[in-house]
Amino acid sequence: MSRNSFPWVEKFLESDNLKLKGIPDLVKSASSGLEIIDYKTGYIKDLKSFAIQMHIYLMLVNEISCQKVKILKIRDFSLQEKEIPIDKSIISQIQNFYQLL
Repeated sequence: MSRNSFPWVEKFLESDNLKLKGIPDLVKSASSGLEIIDYKTGYIKDLKSFAIQMHIYLMLVNEISCQKVKILKIRDFSLQEKEIPIDKSIISQIQNFYQLL
């Protein structure tokens, strides 16, 4: 299987370049581009609490797949999905933080 064949299910991703690693629950190809979905066992009250985690996944998937993630979603135990907007300022914050390490 090619490293760019989707879906990726709980695939360990690591980038020495970015100094990041993570395991997104699901990365799939959609008509608009790549989509990352992370599953949570409870109700989702505050999407902001997952924003950094999801943007780290976005950065990893973008680099490793050489494709662009277009959608970030959280799916709770009732299968309701909520989208987290892609925010370039969060990506910059992550990059700045990990450059200091």
